Amino acid sequence: MSHATDEALRRAVRGLAGEARTVIDLAPLAMARSRRVRQRRRLVGAVAAGMVAFGVIAAPFLWLRPGSEPQPTGPHIVAPPSDRSTRLPVSPSRPPAPEAGSAWRNRPLGLTDGWVMTGATTTGSPRQPAYVLDRARNAYVSYSAYDELWAAPSGNLAAVYDYDRRGETGLLDVSTGTIDWVRTGTHNVDPQWSPDGGKLLLTVVGEQPVGSLGAVILTAATRQVRQFLADETTYPCTDYCQFTWLPDGREIALQQTDLTVERTKDARPPRRGLQLFSVDTGQPTRFLPIKGDVAGPYSWSPDGDSVVIQEQEPLLVDATAGTVLGKLPSADAFWTADDRLAYVTDGGGDPIAIQIDMAGNELLHLPLPPELAGRQLSVAPR
Repeated sequence: MSHATDEALRRAVRGLAGEARTVIDLAPLAMARSRRVRQRRRLVGAVAAGMVAFGVIAAPFLWLRPGSEPQPTGPHIVAPPSDRSTRLPVSPSRPPAPEAGSAWRNRPLGLTDGWVMTGATTTGSPRQPAYVLDRARNAYVSYSAYDELWAAPSGNLAAVYDYDRRGETGLLDVSTGTIDWVRTGTHNVDPQWSPDGGKLLLTVVGEQPVGSLGAVILTAATRQVRQFLADETTYPCTDYCQFTWLPDGREIALQQTDLTVERTKDARPPRRGLQLFSVDTGQPTRFLPIKGDVAGPYSWSPDGDSVVIQEQEPLLVDATAGTVLGKLPSADAFWTADDRLAYVTDGGGDPIAIQIDMAGNELLHLPLPPELAGRQLSVAPR
C-alpha cells in the first residue's frame, strides 16, 4: 500500500472514530493493550487555526493479569551475576513485603528506592475497582464509578473517565470526593500527568480538520484547556502516536515515523526520532535522533544522559545521540536511581515489581498485592 493510500485510510478511520461511539469507547483499551502486547509501556480549548503545531504512570504503566488470592510473601533479592565488568555498583533496597488481604491499602505501597504506587486502574468495560493514594490520609481509596482513573504523581488529584461522558475529563479531589468535569476531547491513548502533577496531557483526535492529531494540556489549578494540532506532513506519526512529557515539564515529545524507509509487514514502522515541542507555545523546539517510543518522563535517567525506548525491542539509548547502550527486559522500565530501574510484570499470575541495573540484570523481586492484577499502575517518587 502506498503512503498516500495508507494516509488516506488512516484519516478515514479517524474520521469514523469521531462519529462512532463504540469505536471511541474501545480505542483507548485496544491501543493500550496492543502496546503492552508489544511490550510498550505505556504511559492535555479550541484549536489554534493555522498554527504550525505541535505537536501528551503519569508514570509508566504496565498491563497486569488478574491474580489469585493474596499470599503473604517478602521481597526476593536476586544474586548478582559473577561478571560485573560492565556493571555499575548497586546496593539493592529491601522494601517491605505486601500484606495479605486489604491491609496493604492502609499505607503507601512502597516499591524500590523510595518510589510508591499512586494509583491502579483498569480500562474499558466492565468497570473494576480502581485505587488512588489519598496523601492526606496516607491510605488508598477505592472507586468503582469510573471506567478509568489516573492518579497524579503528587497532590491529591486524579483524572477520571466515564465513557458515557464522551470528550470530558473529570478532575477528582481524592480528599473530598468532589469532581469537576472539563471538556477536553476524546483521548486515544492513556492520559499522562506532568511530573509535578500540575498538568494533564492527552493525545486526541481533533475535529477540525477531522482526524487530525493533537495534544491537549489541562492545567489542574485553573481548569484551563489548550489544544495544539500536529502538522502531520512536517511531523508524520503513523502508529501508536502519543505525546509524552519530558522530565522538566516544559516540553513534550512525539515520535516520528521515518517515511524514507520501506515498511515491512511484521515490523513496527521505523522511527526517525523524537520531535519536541514547547508546552507554553506549542512550537517545535528541538529534534532528538532517538529512534523509538518513550513512555513518559520517568523513562529518562535522572542525569538526562540515557532514556528507555521501545524500538523493535526494549532498549537503553543515549539521550543525545540515540546510540544503543544495551537491551532491557521491558520498555516500561522507569528510573528509581542513577544506576537502577524498575518495572512491573504479571509474575506468572500475580503482579511483581522487578528492580534491574543498567545492563538489565535483575536485582530484586517484590511481589505486589494480587488485588492489583489486571490494572495499570501509576508510580512516582515518594
